[in-house]
Amino acid sequence: MSGPAKARFELTERRSPQAFIDECKAAGIRMGSKRRAIAKALAGIEGLFDFDSVWARIRGVEPAISRGTVYLSLRRFRGAGLIRKPHSHSNQTVE
Repeated sequence: MSGPAKARFELTERRSPQAFIDECKAAGIRMGSKRRAIAKALAGIEGLFDFDSVWARIRGVEPAISRGTVYLSLRRFRGAGLIRKPHSHSNQTVE
């Protein structure tokens, strides 16, 4: 029995890490050190990503970061319009 399909996301636009953080603040998202590290990691991602790939990437910088922190941060970033689920007409393949 296989697990559920992984939700994939993409950035709504390319931003510098500082611009991503500034937009989070403008959207009312509190930006502590862990959430800043997640934002910086996302700003460097090209193409599609999922929760697990972000968590693995950020653990290299913040080894003690919890899965919950990453999950909730992605939800907040999505709610603020900084990331989204890819459109079905995207040129990239979603597996």
